[in-house]
Amino acid sequence: MTGTRSEEDLPGLRPPPPLPVAFSILDPAALAAHLQEQYALQGPVSCELLSGGVNDTYLVRTAGEPVVFRLYRLGWRTETDVAWETALLAHLQAQGAEVSVALPDRTGRHQHWVSTPEGPRPGALFTFAAGRSPWWREGSHGHRFGASVATLHDAMETFDTPIKRFRLNLEHLIDTPLATVLPLLKDRPEDATYLAALGARTRARLAELASQGLSEGICHGDLHGGNVHVDDGMWTHFDFDCGGVGWRSYDIAVFWWSMSTGKQPANVWDDFLDGYGQDRLTPADRSALPWFVVARTLWLLGLHVGLRHRIGSVFLSGESYWHEVLTFLRTWETEQL
Repeated sequence: MTGTRSEEDLPGLRPPPPLPVAFSILDPAALAAHLQEQYALQGPVSCELLSGGVNDTYLVRTAGEPVVFRLYRLGWRTETDVAWETALLAHLQAQGAEVSVALPDRTGRHQHWVSTPEGPRPGALFTFAAGRSPWWREGSHGHRFGASVATLHDAMETFDTPIKRFRLNLEHLIDTPLATVLPLLKDRPEDATYLAALGARTRARLAELASQGLSEGICHGDLHGGNVHVDDGMWTHFDFDCGGVGWRSYDIAVFWWSMSTGKQPANVWDDFLDGYGQDRLTPADRSALPWFVVARTLWLLGLHVGLRHRIGSVFLSGESYWHEVLTFLRTWETEQL
């Protein structure tokens, strides 16, 4: 009688050891249970993934007010980075600025580590910014957004912390992104040459303006208009993940970039500047604005290319993405620089 073959004799029936994981999406129910255990949340608690990409952001519903949990991508931010961000938010709230702030866990910490298959990832739980995104075709929204950014910048002036943070300098905005993007354009040599030349020209001009006295300070870093909610006249800012010490003209130029690429009415940018306060800008600040729109575009290119292993690279292999970006830059260079 022939004996039964063991699993060891049939290697095809036994799965091999798991391969390393680059990124993972947590089960919302498991995350909800974890957050209820780690934070003083009123149950029942449920989670819904709002967005993934740079980080994973979850809407957390509770018996009380909803909150938002951000799970930072592995390697994107350090514990020190998150500590700086959450400390800034606490300071801004104390100064009376309307911002979404980090909530402490049961141990009193504002940074919370989560074990994931790819490794430990930092996270933070934030208050929910009530309301809706601005509607820029609504006459007063550009002006009111500008005024709220001015209030934000004023509150940032007194933030003082020993916690280290990256700077929004020319290396961060231009050099590092181009070093990421240009190797991907070996099959587009003309475009690679154009981007390298535009980057060098932009860098040189901004360095010249910086020597003339660009206004510096803490920056939000991502004021494209989608990181603020309006609720009964209250403008609440959130997502300071890209913030750091930098040039204030870069911070507000991000909104000009957003309005220009989003084909919003031209008067929205003018209204924003009026609300922000034209007198807050030095002549060098004003001259730098169109150049910082280029820097923002290059920074975003670097971000997209750097994320291709997480979100996929198919959008980079087609013509439409590069055509849109390069057409914008060439048009902007002709009309604004």
